[in-house]
Amino acid sequence: MMQIANFIETKEEILREFLNNIFGENAIINFSCIRDKKVIKKIGIYDNLKNELKRLNKEGYNIYFVVNSGGYKDKEINKINALFIDIDTKENKLNELMAFNLPPSYVVETKNGYHAYWLLNDNATVEEFKLCEELLINYFNADKQVKNPARLMRLPEYNHVKEIDNPYPVKIIVHNNIRYDIKHIIEALGGFRKTDKKKYITIYQSYENPEPLIYKGCSHVELIQSKNISKLQEIINPVPVKFNNHDDVYNYLKKQDLMQFLGINYNGKMFNCIFHDDENPSATILISENEHQIYYCFGCGFKGTIIQCVERIQGTTRVDALRYLRAVYKVEYEETEWQKKQKAIIEENMRFILSNEFQELYPETYRLIKPYINDLYVIHGYAKEHVYTENFTDNSNNALFFASIKYLLKICNRFCYQNTNDRIALFTLLGLLNKLKKEQIPDFLLKNAIRYAKGKNTVTFFSIPSYTYNVMTNAEEKAKLWKEKNCTMKGMSYEMILRNFGYDEANKVYPQMQAKEITSKNKEIAMHLEKVMLNMVYTKGYATEKEILAVAGKINERNLKKILGEVLKKYGLKRVRANKELKEKFYIKDKGYPYLIML
Repeated sequence: MMQIANFIETKEEILREFLNNIFGENAIINFSCIRDKKVIKKIGIYDNLKNELKRLNKEGYNIYFVVNSGGYKDKEINKINALFIDIDTKENKLNELMAFNLPPSYVVETKNGYHAYWLLNDNATVEEFKLCEELLINYFNADKQVKNPARLMRLPEYNHVKEIDNPYPVKIIVHNNIRYDIKHIIEALGGFRKTDKKKYITIYQSYENPEPLIYKGCSHVELIQSKNISKLQEIINPVPVKFNNHDDVYNYLKKQDLMQFLGINYNGKMFNCIFHDDENPSATILISENEHQIYYCFGCGFKGTIIQCVERIQGTTRVDALRYLRAVYKVEYEETEWQKKQKAIIEENMRFILSNEFQELYPETYRLIKPYINDLYVIHGYAKEHVYTENFTDNSNNALFFASIKYLLKICNRFCYQNTNDRIALFTLLGLLNKLKKEQIPDFLLKNAIRYAKGKNTVTFFSIPSYTYNVMTNAEEKAKLWKEKNCTMKGMSYEMILRNFGYDEANKVYPQMQAKEITSKNKEIAMHLEKVMLNMVYTKGYATEKEILAVAGKINERNLKKILGEVLKKYGLKRVRANKELKEKFYIKDKGYPYLIML
């Protein structure tokens, strides 16, 4: 039954119901906060993020969310939750939406028009989603760009703040308590009429591919498109296999005979590419160092393993392509009890770091890592996907995984290598993440890591402990010490940890620098900064960090942050925020209330 949104309910209740209807209760949602060209991504349960989202909205950030589940990129989407369109005008469009045979589940009023959503049952595929988006856009003359699976849409009940002094409230104005089977919507739009079928499939294919598939010399494309598994199995005759980790599954599938799978008549020479109208044979099959078979076309530039070939032929996601290939090649993914336990530990950690319980029980740890919780959550997700066997463990039987900082930077959607490295160092200091020393890594794993790095990136081995009472109590004590010693992320380094926490902690956080001494140059810089600081404090009663750096000359802030905690302790100094009384006492005329270093 249609309801015009009841404004007796709070905006919070309306939005929570909207998100619960799309994603389910307490679901992980991908948000993006955008102001000009700056993007801040937030991943988590809405109730845990709402205060941060509201603050950013007030600061001029427009708040968006990814409607479908899985990630920020089309290839990461693993669940279709809803169809949506963006109508850029309000002229008679609301009546047109509501007059449609299958009216939208929600209509959201934006500054320039409407966003309409059709909530879907769980059986929708990416292929159906893309076809239906094209049909809806054509039917309602909606924005042709708003149609991809990972599309960002404005979050209702927040303000559109193109002009921060003139915000426009984006609000839900219609709610139909109904959910659709996507096939019914396609049928209602005439998407399955025989005369139109070819046209719409061409539209759908052109979204992923510049041109429709050409079948020259490739006899299995139609079988793959139609997902005719049994017929392909008759041809390929696969032998059933079992694996207990994802990497082995990927490795096995990528080694399969691509010529046989695609039905290519290949004699070792070039053949006509199936992805473009190839008059002169320009495609070939390459074999990589790790025996993966790679389709490569010198004409259109397509390059990919059997997984990318299926993605392209079926126009589907990586998740669906892998599921299809496992079925074709009779690959059974069977986890051991140990793997299930390790994944359960990681999943419980992920739940905990997004919960109110974390903030209530361990407030100092939460305060310290709050800006970086998304990174810790993403690293957990990566670790979960790379739980191998009992041979891949640290001394405490925690599952190992390895990655370069550069790769973690990428999956966390960060842009600064140093900042990412510093955050991982903080998690390690607190004991929320473990780094392994070289001598702790089994030889066969070390060889794998070296091959993985290919000489370009330094690979680090990690493990994640269960966030038990003892682990979290230790983290809380470290967070308190961090605060007491006036440590900051700007000073994060081997030297700062060594000066404030000692050799053992410094070697734990930076195992590759184990037992390294502070260089003579850094000692000279520290002595110079110390002298400038003490001279100011004893001369005028206080010093600010800005003044110290100005007098000290060509020394950056990071050098000062490295030594600050140690110097404060050594001379019994304190670092306090200036207030009105202190500004009057020391005749400080500057605006604001800086931190003062004083006796």
